Amino acid sequence: MTGKSLVDELSEDKEQDEKIIKSFYAKDTLSLDIFEQTDDAYKMIPSVRDRLLEIADNFIEFLGVDFFVHDVVLTGSLANYNWSEFSDIDLHIIIDYEESGHSVDLLKEFFDAKKGVWNALHDIKVKNYEVEVYVQDVTEKHISSGVYSVLNNKWIIQPQSEKKEIDDRKIMEKGEEYAKIIDDLIEKKEKHNDIRSDVEDVKKKIKRFRQSGLDDGGEYSYENLTFKLLRRNGYIKKLIDLKKNVSDKVLSINESHQPVDFSYKDALKVEKAALKFYGETGTFQRTGYITPNGHLLDFSEGTGGRVLDHRNIGYVVDEAGIDIGPYNEDKKRHTESWGMMVVMDMGFIRYLPESKSIDMHRMPTQQQFEVLRLIVKKYDGKVIIEMNEDAYVEHEQGTPEDFIIDGIKSYYNEGIKPKAYSDVEDEEFF
Repeated sequence: MTGKSLVDELSEDKEQDEKIIKSFYAKDTLSLDIFEQTDDAYKMIPSVRDRLLEIADNFIEFLGVDFFVHDVVLTGSLANYNWSEFSDIDLHIIIDYEESGHSVDLLKEFFDAKKGVWNALHDIKVKNYEVEVYVQDVTEKHISSGVYSVLNNKWIIQPQSEKKEIDDRKIMEKGEEYAKIIDDLIEKKEKHNDIRSDVEDVKKKIKRFRQSGLDDGGEYSYENLTFKLLRRNGYIKKLIDLKKNVSDKVLSINESHQPVDFSYKDALKVEKAALKFYGETGTFQRTGYITPNGHLLDFSEGTGGRVLDHRNIGYVVDEAGIDIGPYNEDKKRHTESWGMMVVMDMGFIRYLPESKSIDMHRMPTQQQFEVLRLIVKKYDGKVIIEMNEDAYVEHEQGTPEDFIIDGIKSYYNEGIKPKAYSDVEDEEFF
């Protein structure tokens, strides 16, 4: 079987993009899968409303944080006349961030992280439309010209059936321009170029581009419709995946990091807060961190394996109310890994069960060594030990437990870089 030519693929991509752009045009009615029409008014179908409220309740319970829900609303194209087969059900939980008493920036990070986990764990559809759940501050402006209160079963912003002029050519040209930029970044990454700043710049550029359109022309602006084209044809996801990929690569390399000295008292405060927030697990597969006292923090969210990002720990550090010293600048710049760096400098060991990777900034405590021995035994020596850029070693199956533990101690006590067992055997042989 012969593969498709590049010309065929480009032609198919263009046809798909043209189909997506056509979906932006307004329909004569709202979606009759979601709303029922009585005279000139639209009301949400009762069974749909019940299901959306059930999903909202489940999501709120999943968040695990007490707050007053001001409203649950449906927004986006399915609350408007420009719905299509590409639409999602945008379900927003409206709360007041200020009422919580927590840092607004940290709350946003926390809710975004939880939303990501929720979406990864759930594939929920209502009437064949995917459901996207989002936490929104009560002060955040609605950008949609149609907003329906699912909680109160009435319109907050009634959509208007009007035909908007859409410049297909302009949207297509700008969409192709951004698609090429993202494709070029993917190609650069494959050639092992450092694209971290480039990815962030493109992300910010697209965000500013879309926002300028929303501010000036609303949701039918060509800027917003170009963004929707990029989201529906998969390019926004490509950019997000690219950002995550290069961020994970940076996180996996401990670039000769010199730990900040935190007090034992502060470390205990954070450990206590983390145990209260995440809970403790007895299963390595669900573990996110090994605390200084040897506790395994449960990062599974009730699943069979770790699903929470290690950077999520920043929320707990903030709750503990300690002085994070030089990491305050990273926090102000919204550098996502600041909390992770703080706890690792305190002696927490980051554990990646999916790769059996053990990442640390300090010599483990006696309790942590006991846990590490259990991990090494469980996987018959096949673990990755990461203590610094120059102290990274992938141990093969069958590596003796004492060899791995002694290698960690030798590095912190004498500065001797660890080696794989097979390398030592080769040296002895020759």
